[in-house]
Amino acid sequence: MSDTNTKGFEASSGSLKDKASAVIEDARSSVTDAAGQLTEAAKQKGRDQLSAAKESLADEGKRLADSLNKASDAQREDSVQSRVLNMVAGGLRDASDGLQGRSLESLYHDVEGFARRNPGVFIAGAALAGFAAVRFARASSGRQYDGRYDHRGHDIADLHKSKEATGGEAFKGAAP
Repeated sequence: MSDTNTKGFEASSGSLKDKASAVIEDARSSVTDAAGQLTEAAKQKGRDQLSAAKESLADEGKRLADSLNKASDAQREDSVQSRVLNMVAGGLRDASDGLQGRSLESLYHDVEGFARRNPGVFIAGAALAGFAAVRFARASSGRQYDGRYDHRGHDIADLHKSKEATGGEAFKGAAP
């Protein structure tokens, strides 16, 4: 009799294992599908934002080219400044038109190809772009415009306190 109960218990625990495994596999499949959908949605959002940034950059380039053309018109027609401004404006307009008319994938492949052919120039350009981005971010911060900071970002009140405490020797050359 106990032999029959043991067989029944083993049979029911085997079916419980199978059911648990099926539930776990279903959950794993659901999580994988959801992660795939979220990843694809994030990629699409990133593509949309990059595309909008590309269009904005192209539009800004065209506006800058127009401004350069206007500045050139204010110069004498045969002057060096006028010719240089026109040449830069034309190059900028061509670059903006090229940027607007291309897909992100084609731009990516062009940049990748350039980086493979000219790794040193690419790294130098990336470093320069990074420095420019940092300078732009610093210049765009509101901190320097509230009148409490000098041109190096030092708090003017702290400079005055330090000068008073040290007799003016601690920060030679710092703006008061």
